[in-house]
Amino acid sequence: MIQLNAAVSPCSDDSIDNYFPRPQVESIFKATTVTAKDITSSCNDLEIQYKMIFGRYGDQTTGIPLSAPDLSLKVHVSINSTEARNYYQDTINAITQGSANSGIKLNTQSLSAVAEEAILISSPLGGGSSAYARQGKYVLSVIAGSFAGNPAQFADPNKPLPPILQQYFSEYSAESVKSKVQDLLFLSLGKAKTKLTGTTIPSTGPAETGKDCGPAEKYFPKSRVESIYGKKIIYTILVKAGAVNQAGTKESANCRIFLDPNNSLSGSDNLATSYVVYNSNSLAANAAAKPDNPANIQMNKVADINIGDGGTLWIVGANSPLPTYMMQVHKGPLLLGVLYWNSNNRSKAEDLLRAAVQDSKSSPTPSPSKSVQPSTSKTPETKAPVITSITRSGTKNSDFPAGVFSDFTSDGQALYKYYYGYATIRGKNLSGSVLSSDNKGNLAGDPAIEFRKIESYDNGKMLIAQIIVKTFAKEGATNIIVTNHNGQSKYPVTITITGTQYLQRFYKDKPIFFGGDWPDKAPNSNITNLIQAINKGLSTINNPNYQKLFIIPYIFEADAWNDFAETRFCGDSASRGFRAAGCASPGDSIIYLEADLSDLDWLSQTILHESAHKLHFYNLGKYFPIPSRPSGFQARIKTLSDPEIAYCIYIPVETLGGRFYWFGDNDPLRKPRCGFIYQYGASGVYRDLKNNDYYEHVATLTQAHVFAGDLFNYPEAKNNPAYGKEINLLKEYGFIK
Repeated sequence: MIQLNAAVSPCSDDSIDNYFPRPQVESIFKATTVTAKDITSSCNDLEIQYKMIFGRYGDQTTGIPLSAPDLSLKVHVSINSTEARNYYQDTINAITQGSANSGIKLNTQSLSAVAEEAILISSPLGGGSSAYARQGKYVLSVIAGSFAGNPAQFADPNKPLPPILQQYFSEYSAESVKSKVQDLLFLSLGKAKTKLTGTTIPSTGPAETGKDCGPAEKYFPKSRVESIYGKKIIYTILVKAGAVNQAGTKESANCRIFLDPNNSLSGSDNLATSYVVYNSNSLAANAAAKPDNPANIQMNKVADINIGDGGTLWIVGANSPLPTYMMQVHKGPLLLGVLYWNSNNRSKAEDLLRAAVQDSKSSPTPSPSKSVQPSTSKTPETKAPVITSITRSGTKNSDFPAGVFSDFTSDGQALYKYYYGYATIRGKNLSGSVLSSDNKGNLAGDPAIEFRKIESYDNGKMLIAQIIVKTFAKEGATNIIVTNHNGQSKYPVTITITGTQYLQRFYKDKPIFFGGDWPDKAPNSNITNLIQAINKGLSTINNPNYQKLFIIPYIFEADAWNDFAETRFCGDSASRGFRAAGCASPGDSIIYLEADLSDLDWLSQTILHESAHKLHFYNLGKYFPIPSRPSGFQARIKTLSDPEIAYCIYIPVETLGGRFYWFGDNDPLRKPRCGFIYQYGASGVYRDLKNNDYYEHVATLTQAHVFAGDLFNYPEAKNNPAYGKEINLLKEYGFIK
């Protein structure tokens, strides 16, 4: 039963969802809510407990549930800040005193940079974390229980952890849980501060242009911010506008811009823009060289910024959990600034300032004395940018890869990293432009392409810019957008992906993994044929008997298989005497497979063959990923097979040059003998009947029934009733339909 009620105060319309919206809780914890239990105890307290699931190991509906840590969220609303301060201190004292009485010394970290009082507490044993904050009359708490998951309960400890489990245990490591707890606290603080200030956040869409930040848009228009960041503005707050009392200034505006709906500053793209017009160039230059710091907050200079007439980048609170980056430049008496919290957004701040300087055109000048009349000139005609071509610098190609190969993981998966290159844009009226694209790539809508170091040449007829194409960029046609103060222009380019990336994207919703690398651009005929072969093999194991085993195909490109995967996962071929095209073990749900592009039908067959091994293990009671007990299958297959081989003159089979031969027969052509459908099925079988497990007999018989029906037309198979009885037994136990 799924319970999904929200904590609502019995004395008001306030709800805990106003502080911790469930969609954002689930987004931060990468999990889906199973139950949300309201345990609100009074008019002043809102509290809810979440139980969530990360996903399922195996089938997404019936697989083993992977639980996220239990989560408790609480909001205490005091009558005033004094009562809230006492409540906060009593809460922290109770926690620290309780741990001291138990002999446990907790790890604590101050978060006072983000609230009037705040602290992060974690256990020295790892796992659980909690965070508490007071802002005005609000006391907020986030508690995440420790995560006690054990990889051994899912997979063979002697083999690499399947990728889905690697992600699971990484997502809920002690450090990761601590980070998620902080993000939830920052989220709720943003909501509480909004209530304290009375600022209304629109439920949909950005605020109307000019309603909140009209003056600040003079140099930082919303359309430009959205273009550079590749996101829509959720809402804005005008912090300061108009004449400023500070000596030496004439005009200013400061705007907070929210691009991320969760209002959390940690790792977000939210920012603030500002401008100040000083009475002299020197005052603006001094302000750009070092920001005003009346509260004597810790500030460290990061770099000089060569934009306009120069400026600097500073980091405020470098040792706090939420450092702020402050970039300021000046152009004459005009000071321009961008504050941001995501350290990766430096290039975006530079793009905003570069465009703002361009917008200023001739720098604002101080008001002249009454005896001096300013000169006037006709405003030059402006024209929108025009693009005639975009190419990879040094080539005539207009395609850009969505990342490039980087390395292999320890278990053979190809890793890709962002593509860094240069783009050449030709046309006219390109001076002072910023570049962006309409390629969002992922569900969060993050920009998949970024541009840096934009330089203009030939009187605005050419731009050269560093282009960064991220690995999640959507393949196919993409528009590159050039924007300056005269307008905007778009031009199409092509984003390409490799065969590896195509396979990963095609099967992103299925538990299928790929080892090695298919580097050619895709889709192509090889990749299309490979997908057809995979799907053909999967169609043979789509009945409930196989589905309950949560089988995960791990398919390797042929070179990777031959270089390391076969030996690592299936054993040494030299000692075995033949090369394997796949293998399976009872200790996990993975089947390891080779994708030989020259014989893809064999891949389809091997998917079924190795899956039959898994089902055989299950019927033996030896399949460890899920509970299994011995069935009557093994006894019945022995009853049918033992009499056939006790006097079989063709056993044992022999291996020569990697091929299998019936004993005394020099022809390796596959043919049935003694109840076996072909030679490999009798490998490991002896006439003394000792230790005959019939693994390959069952798998080859299953495989041949689906893919090689002509073998049953041999006289041996047609005239020997054992074959028909064995096929009926395989049908009874779900090996074949």
